[in-house]
Amino acid sequence: MKWERNGWDESLPVAGGPYPIEVIVAEILAMVEDTRLSLRAVMEDYFRRKPHLENAKNLARAYAAGVLRSFKLVDEIARYVLGLNLSQLDSFSRNALRALIYEAKFRRIDRERILGLAKRLKIRLSSRDLSLIREVDLDELVKGRSEVSRLALMYSQPEWVVEYLLKLLGHRETEKLLKAFNRTPTTWLRVNTLKISVEELERRLRRRGLVVERDDDLPYMLKVLRSKVPPSRVPEHSRGM
Repeated sequence: MKWERNGWDESLPVAGGPYPIEVIVAEILAMVEDTRLSLRAVMEDYFRRKPHLENAKNLARAYAAGVLRSFKLVDEIARYVLGLNLSQLDSFSRNALRALIYEAKFRRIDRERILGLAKRLKIRLSSRDLSLIREVDLDELVKGRSEVSRLALMYSQPEWVVEYLLKLLGHRETEKLLKAFNRTPTTWLRVNTLKISVEELERRLRRRGLVVERDDDLPYMLKVLRSKVPPSRVPEHSRGM
């Protein structure tokens, strides 16, 4: 795998539409790194400057948080599987590649989408590379490390934080707390019942690869269980349904 240059190729009319969520997330995380501001502050500034992307804000927040929660593990996957040191890339390139590895390993996004986006982003990512990323055994990545180093890598925390928690709480409670920190938040979709029924939207989403279930108390709220594509990229989202 080889990184050719920074940026993405807008001339390729495939994989992700005019402005893929992966690019939005990479730009946001690059700004977080470059400015040392919080994710929240950077996102407010980003979407204030790009109001045409406002519909992607909620998904971008959850997605960016997911990458941040696993960035050390993602970087180690890049080193272990692809032989890349992400610290040597510029901030946008680094976070674009993190986004694709994160999708491949932790979100199970459709293979064709990831490979198509890699092409637009000028990343040589082969189908075999993708298979290796998906198949990598995370236990192998931390094999032979100290407890502090292992937990810091698995949960993308500074080693001093892990060391402090271990002294304060012990192993079991520390790992329980770190797991809670890294728990992926649930994605919810609110159905605009003025435009479409809940039943019809469920059917359409299912055809597009999104598996959802209704909330018991608020039937117009749909919980995303699995998705082959980001919810913000389906046509129903852009139509305000």
